[in-house]
Amino acid sequence: MIIVNISGGLGNQMFQYAAARRLSYIHHTPLKLDLHQFNNQTERKFGLDKFQIKLDFATKEDVNFLVNSSLLQILPVIPSRFQPLYIKLLKLKYKFLVNEKHFHFDESILNTSKDAYLLGYFQSEKYFFDIKNIIRKEFICRFTPSEENKMILNKIKRTTSVSIHFRLTDRIYEKGKNEFHGVLDFSYYHKAISILSARIKKAVFFVFSDDPNWVKNHFKINHKLEYIDTNSSDQDYEDLRLISNCKYHIIANSTFSWWGAWLSENKDKIVIVPKKWFRNSSLNSQDLIPDSWLRL
Repeated sequence: MIIVNISGGLGNQMFQYAAARRLSYIHHTPLKLDLHQFNNQTERKFGLDKFQIKLDFATKEDVNFLVNSSLLQILPVIPSRFQPLYIKLLKLKYKFLVNEKHFHFDESILNTSKDAYLLGYFQSEKYFFDIKNIIRKEFICRFTPSEENKMILNKIKRTTSVSIHFRLTDRIYEKGKNEFHGVLDFSYYHKAISILSARIKKAVFFVFSDDPNWVKNHFKINHKLEYIDTNSSDQDYEDLRLISNCKYHIIANSTFSWWGAWLSENKDKIVIVPKKWFRNSSLNSQDLIPDSWLRL
């Protein structure tokens, strides 16, 4: 049995699921999702139920078969600087615990046994690349788009569409996250637009953000722009579907727009991505970015 701890926003949840799905697939063993991280918080919500995946949730008994569920539930309240030591102690006691040792790709995780509890983010396609076609199919939205989203989707499909994503709210207004990730300045977007404009003709730029009004008031370019403000934060899967149908992409340092670009099936797609993913230079994001994407 493979159990994966699901946490964070939709993009993070998708990475966690994809890594665990690959292990369950190669071992022909059940995959269960542990959602205890969502029990006492309102900032993030579970979002994988919007996709074409088989949902099987881990019970307390399932988790206790591999690790101690009570100890895992303490983890979120432990100061971040002490969490590595706490996880190390857990690992010594519970051999089925597979935790992410560092941010960059860890090949040893691919050889995890058929019984494992996964704890981490696993933000690299290398954790699931050999089953990428399965992942693409399972991350198709299970709901029919609304009429307004259908209209936007049709426009995206019939134009030379470019998605632009701005990740703002939790990074501008929350000091800790801003210091950790950083917010991209407009120079990145202007350079990316210049590069794409030189390669493709009649581009239409579709702008997505978690704060669309702010972007609409502050971001202007001399190209055709469509600001997408149709969907609420609870409908982020709708924005993800729209982004994934665009032909080209300018993404933020965000796993959400990463997935939007990765799920795009345009064989000639160009994806422009910030070279510096984190403001924190100690984190190695080399394995997060596919080789074919253009780092700027």
